[in-house]
Order: sequence, then C-alpha cells, then structure tokens
Amino acid sequence: MDVPLKLNLSTTHCCLLLTLSAACLCMLSCASGEAVARFAGVSTTALEEGKAIYKDIPKSYARAVCDRQDLSRNFTDPSPPASCVPDRGLEEQNLEIAQQERDGLLEVSKDLTDYFDALQQLASFGTSSNSNKKESADSSAKNNKSGPNSATAGAAKSKAEAAAQKAKFDSGEVSAMGKLAELVATAFFSARLNRQLQRDIREMDPHVEKVTEALQRIVSTDYERLLAAEGKALHDRYDDAVRNQTSPAIRLLVYNDWKHDIGKVDEQKAAAEAFASALKQIRAGHNKLAEAPGQLTAKSLGSALQPYISQLALLIPQIEKGL
Repeated sequence: MDVPLKLNLSTTHCCLLLTLSAACLCMLSCASGEAVARFAGVSTTALEEGKAIYKDIPKSYARAVCDRQDLSRNFTDPSPPASCVPDRGLEEQNLEIAQQERDGLLEVSKDLTDYFDALQQLASFGTSSNSNKKESADSSAKNNKSGPNSATAGAAKSKAEAAAQKAKFDSGEVSAMGKLAELVATAFFSARLNRQLQRDIREMDPHVEKVTEALQRIVSTDYERLLAAEGKALHDRYDDAVRNQTSPAIRLLVYNDWKHDIGKVDEQKAAAEAFASALKQIRAGHNKLAEAPGQLTAKSLGSALQPYISQLALLIPQIEKGL
C-alpha cells in the first residue's frame, strides 16, 4: 500500500524556500526593470538627437529667404553669401515666429526627455549597480513624505503649457503637455514602489501619446514644409545662375554645387522622417509599457519592448546623419 509522503520541513527549510521564491520574483522584477530602463534610455537618446531639428526650424526659414533675396538681386555667383539676414518686414516677423516655435519645442522636448530619463533611473533601482541610488532615494522619500508641493507642480504645469503654445500645439496638446509636466513634478521626484511606478506610467500614457503626436506632426509638416521651400529656393537660385553662365565648365561647377547643397536638404528630410518614426516608436512602446501590468508578465515585458528598442536604435544614427 502506498504511504503518503509526509514532509517535515524545518524552520530553516521553510526560510530557504521563501528565500528562493523571493529570489525568483526578484529576477523577474529585475529583468522587467532592465527592459524598461533600456527602452527609456534609448527613447531619451532619440529625443536628445531630435533637438537639432527644432533648432534648424528658423535656420531653414532664413536660408530659403536668403536664397530668394539673392535671386531677386540678379544673383549670378553660385556660392552662397558669407552672411545673410532676412529683410525687415514680414520676413523678419516670420523668422521671429519660427524662433519662438523653436524655443517652445526645445522646452517641451526637455520636459519629455526628463520624464524618460526619470523613468530610466527609477526602473534601474532594482539592479545591483544602482542599489546605493535606491537606498538614497528611499531615504529621501522617508524624509520628505509629502513630496513636491502643489505650487511647484502648478508652476511646472504653467511653464510647460506656455512652451507648448509657443511650439504651436493645439489646445488639447497644450493641456496634455501641462499635465505631463505636472505629473513629472509630483510623481517622479521621490522614490516609488514598483506598483506605484506602474500606476504613474498608466496615468502618463495618454499625455505622452498626445505630446509625441504633436511633435511628430510638427516635424512631418512644419519642418518638412520649410525644407521643401528651402529646396525650391535653392533650385531657383542655381537655375538662375546657370542661365546667366555661358561657359560649359562653369555651368558644370554650378550644377555640382547645386547637387551638394540640395543633397544637404535631402539629408535633413531623411533625418526628419527618421525622427518622426522615432516619436511613433516611443509612443507605441510607452503604450505597451502602460498596459503591461494587466496584459504582460514581467518575464514577457522584455520581449514586448524589444522591437521598439531595436527600431529606435536603428533610427538614432539616421537622425544623427542628417543633422
């Protein structure tokens, strides 16, 4: 007759089993944290690279204006002028508007980058290399349980909304930018338990979605429209220069110069397209991360985020190349 096996576990054995169980959970948590940190890190890098596009918005406008000015002055020298400032009047006003848009976009980008940078650091707290940082953050949280006050969060929100308005966001996008900045000010300046961090990510997701959509629209429409205008102005300027040249050798030189200059514009277009794609990957990856607690296990989260991490890693050099 089979005799049921009776387990007589000592206190030591029970503790060992509990320790091993905790270790397994920690491994899943650490693996999850590493995946989140990698995604947040590559997102931060992509957003940093994109700042060059925002900075080029007024420059592109000025280059196109200067090319048109040269054409109107019966320009015949194929080399660009040493310096150029748009004429006073409407063109100067439009340049100032473009500069304000650049400043607003840079401020918005900083807030969004700060969010992903904070997310990367918080997701890394569980790793051994960041244990001291975690202890420091835990100590800081204990000493300041209330966190940032409402005045600080309100100021962050107002500043972000003003920046979004300068960046030509619509009303819904301005509101989302303000909310994102407010949440960053309140939720990510003190240490968080994993459950709280997941809650914050879910709360952030609709605002991250709207802000990245707004940035993608501006890059894909406003900036690419400026580059198209710049390309046309270049073509007209060089075309006019060729018509005023009778020497075949000089005409060839003019053509080579045009190919070089228009090639730069094409590279900037490619960089803009790559950055727009990067914003789309950031948005989709963050959305996947936001639904992770309810849809994914910690073990599968790394696999779920890997496609976005890989795509961003491929897009970043393309952004760098064009700018």
